Amino acid sequence: MQDEIASAIAGKLKTTLVVSAGVRAQRATENIAAYEAYLKGRALLYRRGFSIRLGLEEMERALSLDPN
Repeated sequence: MQDEIASAIAGKLKTTLVVSAGVRAQRATENIAAYEAYLKGRALLYRRGFSIRLGLEEMERALSLDPN
């Protein structure tokens, strides 16, 4: 009984891993400065208050550095 359960679990995991392997994360940008501005902007947005304005400015800077 334990062997059957282990085989069934292993089969499900194998299917999940194969499907997940087909989906690759893509890099959003090659521009390091744009990525850093994005990360800084995101961190500032999470702070709220006056930081939101600064966060939006960083996001706009990221977009100006890499519009894609």
